Amino acid sequence: MLKVNPEQETRKWLAPKPIGRISNATCKKCGLNGVQNRGNESIIMNQVLPAEGNAVLANDLETIKKINYITLVKGFSRVFWGLALTAVLFLSQVKLELFSGLRLPAYFIGTALHCWGLLTLRNAGKISARWSSRLMLAILLALSQIYFFPFVCWWKTMPYISFFTFNVGALAAAVILSLYLSNIIVADFFRCLSLKGERLEAQIYAGAVVAFMAVPLIVAVVFASISAVRYQTIFLDELIEAVHRVPLWLYVIVTVPCSLTLAVLWKARDRSYQQFCHEKDTINPPRPLATPPEEGNFLPKADPPLAERS
Repeated sequence: MLKVNPEQETRKWLAPKPIGRISNATCKKCGLNGVQNRGNESIIMNQVLPAEGNAVLANDLETIKKINYITLVKGFSRVFWGLALTAVLFLSQVKLELFSGLRLPAYFIGTALHCWGLLTLRNAGKISARWSSRLMLAILLALSQIYFFPFVCWWKTMPYISFFTFNVGALAAAVILSLYLSNIIVADFFRCLSLKGERLEAQIYAGAVVAFMAVPLIVAVVFASISAVRYQTIFLDELIEAVHRVPLWLYVIVTVPCSLTLAVLWKARDRSYQQFCHEKDTINPPRPLATPPEEGNFLPKADPPLAERS
């Protein structure tokens, strides 16, 4: 009597049915082999794709195959902790004494970790067309912050020196652009995985960086310039007065985009780890379960008699 494994039958029933025979033809839109054209649609890997989206989706499929997800996990983690350490150590003004007479600000540790994470993301693969260029720009901005950070302390003691004021403004612009690029990089990663909700979230956080950090800085500079021209005063005096008149609640709002950027970076790290686990399970699938015994036959079969053995 033919034995039927119910588990195997269930898996066969749940498995997706092929739509059609995949031939060795070449798609006219995306140039892939193993594509069956059907009217205005093409069948790729047993999936029906609209003709106008063949090239984009095919490129996404090839890109996803080349991504090293465990490298993305390491990169996003290092960028997250690098930004967090830089902010905490910079605000606390902690210094490290390496040798006698040689002291370095402790935020160098966070900045170095940030740059290390960006370099790790570059080695993960090409997520999008502008992935490498955006990461390189983010690395240059992080390195420029090392140069600009000491000017904050010098500007506090001598705020009327134009050179110090210009460098502090350049530091603020570098920090804002760095946070904006971090959200855009995460949005590119979510786009590669076709996560529309997470991609929109990262783009909204990038807009929050512009709205709550860049716009107040531009407004302060514009009003200081108008006041200097109108009352025939020095621009630096008007700018310093505008900074001192900023209420405390506005400083709290400025820190909100930083928190949102850290949150979306950690979410990108989680999605990368989930993709790594899914890829690992696909390559090494779990062992199938043991076949259950037949109904009503739970005892092992008895040995045949000695006469039958001979």
